[in-house]
Amino acid sequence: MQIKRISWLLIAIAVAIVPLFYAGCATSPGGAAAPAPPVEIPSPVVLKFVEPSDLAIGVNEFAGISTTKALGSDRSDEIGFALGFKNDVQNIFIDATLTGISEVEVPFSVSTTTYRVTKLFSRETGFLSGTKQIKIDFADFDLDNDGVTEGCSGNSTPYTTEEEFAAADPAAAKPICARVWIDGVRFLAWVFDQYYVDPTIADVAAKNVGAGRFKVFVDDFATFSSAFSYNHIDPEAKFTELFLEGLYNEGAGVSDTLAVHMLDEQDGPNDLAIVTSNMNVQTVEGGPGGAAYEVLYLERYVFLEGSVPPHAAYWAGSFAEDIFPAAYDNFDDECVQLSTGLVVENSFCADVDVDGDLIGDGFDITGVFDLPFIDALVFGDITVPADFPATPTFL
Repeated sequence: MQIKRISWLLIAIAVAIVPLFYAGCATSPGGAAAPAPPVEIPSPVVLKFVEPSDLAIGVNEFAGISTTKALGSDRSDEIGFALGFKNDVQNIFIDATLTGISEVEVPFSVSTTTYRVTKLFSRETGFLSGTKQIKIDFADFDLDNDGVTEGCSGNSTPYTTEEEFAAADPAAAKPICARVWIDGVRFLAWVFDQYYVDPTIADVAAKNVGAGRFKVFVDDFATFSSAFSYNHIDPEAKFTELFLEGLYNEGAGVSDTLAVHMLDEQDGPNDLAIVTSNMNVQTVEGGPGGAAYEVLYLERYVFLEGSVPPHAAYWAGSFAEDIFPAAYDNFDDECVQLSTGLVVENSFCADVDVDGDLIGDGFDITGVFDLPFIDALVFGDITVPADFPATPTFL
């Protein structure tokens, strides 16, 4: 199997309220409840879908990474191989399906319990291109099939009454639920736990998209089911998590069914942050010659806008795969200089030089050595909610 070595930016889809802040009970990977500080924000006019890139953490690629395999302990091929998987998840399963979702706008009103629109999208290619009929039901439902509904407002706002809506009290806010059908086909199940965005901000990295969970199901364009969890309430401590099972085309008529679990986390402001990524990819069916395989990838680096080389100078992490053992080396807990791809002493990752002046700047990324690879996908994470029917709940 030939894997494209191209960059990846983990992306997801969220429904954005412009501008809104409300509280629910978003959950972090460790299970802690998300904070919900009271903030007064003027009520928006519409509930507007946001492009999935708004949930991105990290960079597309490591600028300056070695592209020529050197003798000795060179990890550039292994890093590039893993990033190829991450990029393919974006391009094949997510980007082609969800780009353009921001063109949908819904009236922001307690009386908006369902919504329908026929929308001409501006894109010429992709799932959301041409004219589509969109239907959205805002009724409360059980996203994760645990037998308990999510406690949503039942409309396109976080409030249940006109009085609450007029007061705009964050303490009275509830999550917003949405089940979305495209051309009469089940598409998105979403619980928007907490959200705030300033629509005047042009820079995607400066937006705060709050916290939420949602599932996407696509059968007729790119066959996959996926679930997302994210919490960006604190812009300097945020995560985006992806669970996905999808049909991956190797080419030459060969396809695999992949199970993917990814978690990206950021510690620090968007222009200077420590980023950690953890990925587990396994075959459910297929694989080269019908053999199952697994790819595990764990990384941490310092992202600095304008750094030399741009984005990251040193990389710390681990890598394992069992597809091409003759081509790639499995390794644990190594520090890599990205401009050369070579393994260096851990001290370089314990005091990372981010501005290229050959002096450490106090960023320690070796803590990633204490982390295990992320667990494999649990298929219950991507199952269709029992109360999300295949066809719309209203005419």
